[in-house]
Amino acid sequence: MNCILLSNTNIYDLINISYIIDYLSKKYINLYILIENSNINFGKLFFNNIKNIQFVNKDNIINFDLYLNNFITLKKEKYELIKLGDFNSNWNLLKDKIEIDNMPINYFEIFYKQMKLDYMNYKIIYRNYENEDIFYNNFQNICTKKYIFTYKLDDLNILYYKDNKYDIFDPLININNNNKWILLNTDNIMDYLKIIEKAEELHINDLNMLLLLSLLDLTHIKCKYAYTKNIFIKKYFKELQNWKFIYN
Repeated sequence: MNCILLSNTNIYDLINISYIIDYLSKKYINLYILIENSNINFGKLFFNNIKNIQFVNKDNIINFDLYLNNFITLKKEKYELIKLGDFNSNWNLLKDKIEIDNMPINYFEIFYKQMKLDYMNYKIIYRNYENEDIFYNNFQNICTKKYIFTYKLDDLNILYYKDNKYDIFDPLININNNNKWILLNTDNIMDYLKIIEKAEELHINDLNMLLLLSLLDLTHIKCKYAYTKNIFIKKYFKELQNWKFIYN
């Protein structure tokens, strides 16, 4: 039996449902995941150790039921269809319970309860260390001194760093028009994990990256700053307790 998973699948979602995906991949012969085309490369790298996953582009699909019926008919194989989040017919009833004492809870817990899985087991990450080494070695050819890593800090005026002790590296912007910050020819945040682990400080202004880093052991980095408007994210993930949160 094969499985088709229809769920929320941006990067933040994929990280949160990683344990569900790992569980389903072991339960079925093939696991088909309908996903936005822009996130397929991330999915392939994030789940690179799971060989029976196939990502199917869900962009521009208007009627998912019709599409899936045609998909199953063409494949001529047996499938179990699993719908999570707002794709589930019971989602409107489930999300009514998303607030407890006026405090929003992490709605991914509902995904896991639907699958009868323990949400606390979700911490799974498959790293491509060979890939990371390649990008880190290329990076070392650029950066010859200690550095801090920033991500999506469009306005450096909010940066909690006012010293000249370290270089500043952000893969998305050219810091201070410094020509040495050349592109590393990747748009996949998974490729930067070793570069991040070797940084002196972290300054992150992106929920996807912040959640991804919650899966890593970064206790050796003492100065870690999260710039966010989400005042609940620190409650959701105990791994972020030793980050300093700047609610910009």
